[in-house]
Amino acid sequence: MTTLALPVLFRCCHIQIMTSPSTPQTIPQDRLDAAARATHNLLQASSFSHIFGGGYQLLMMGNTSGTKDVDVYVSSNASKVKKALQDDSNNFGVIDGTEKGEECGIRVLHHQQTGK
Repeated sequence: MTTLALPVLFRCCHIQIMTSPSTPQTIPQDRLDAAARATHNLLQASSFSHIFGGGYQLLMMGNTSGTKDVDVYVSSNASKVKKALQDDSNNFGVIDGTEKGEECGIRVLHHQQTGK
């Protein structure tokens, strides 16, 4: 039996990326992909290690049940992640970002870019 060692990123910041402040139904895959791509690009440019999780991760693995947000786990200080998101106001609007001990939750609205 082979054991696979993976880096542990769960002492981290959780970001919930939404496409509207209150999304009652699932979001089309292409819209989720755009939000995930913009988030990945920002976090990568800021040198933040991150992984996608939740329903979006299941969609990437072939699940077809849909989801209404993109969950991202970032291995960094919450205030640094929040500042990076706030600095990219063309793509993101931070709704809140409250730290709770070693974990935090940041809710972010992704602004879809049109005409590109």
